[in-house]
Amino acid sequence: MSRIMRLAIGYICALILLLTLSTVAVGKDMPAGESAAPEHIVFLTLHADSTGISLVRARSVEGILKERRDSSQRGEIYYEVESRDGSVLAHGSVNNPLEKRLEYEDPYEPGRLRSKLVSLQETDFVVRIAHRIEIESISFYRIDKSNGKLTVDRGNLLGKIRLNLESEMER
Repeated sequence: MSRIMRLAIGYICALILLLTLSTVAVGKDMPAGESAAPEHIVFLTLHADSTGISLVRARSVEGILKERRDSSQRGEIYYEVESRDGSVLAHGSVNNPLEKRLEYEDPYEPGRLRSKLVSLQETDFVVRIAHRIEIESISFYRIDKSNGKLTVDRGNLLGKIRLNLESEMER
């Protein structure tokens, strides 16, 4: 048998094996004739002002939320997605939406970048979470960085938003 023929047979066998494995993985734990429901990402458009954080709208789109490295305390605001029984389903952090760092070229020293921190009175921002049936609410807390380490200041609740994802969802 020629070398080309052996390679072709090897490729065909590998392809059959891959197709068999993918069919088994996709159909796993699923009744005959049913397909898996697509995953969704919920885009929460939120409003921040001096009184706290509130929900503007929730929109669900088909897709898979990418896992982030543990960024839960890198921003200034920590959030927890909670279930009906109070357990934490997901968590993360965002930068303070009321503070924007602007970068610009120095007009007196071309090629050199300058930055400036601008405080806003109010703004809208977006947080993405994976859509799960058991989601009840999302809570936002300020992160305390004053003692040299990052800790969630649970006494500084910026907002607890009840999410009725089935009725609030805009598709």
